[in-house]
Amino acid sequence: MDKLKHKSDNQSVAPTATDVTLNGNTQTVLSAEANAGMGTWLDVYAGTDGNNENVSLYVPAGNLAGDYNSSITWTLEDSPSAE
Repeated sequence: MDKLKHKSDNQSVAPTATDVTLNGNTQTVLSAEANAGMGTWLDVYAGTDGNNENVSLYVPAGNLAGDYNSSITWTLEDSPSAE
């Protein structure tokens, strides 16, 4: 579970954090209603540096042993919700 942190001078209502599963689909990480979520907000995932049990990589059976890597593309939007 992640935790939202903020600067002490933030005066707006916190954004909403969403659990994310990296799977190639577009997903919302943080969202906020109008006039909320302003300022600096951090979405922090609990764990210890170098050993975070809340972040994992799943490699299905049958894949070759070796090093795997990927990229995460962050797209920031200032737009109304599609909902």
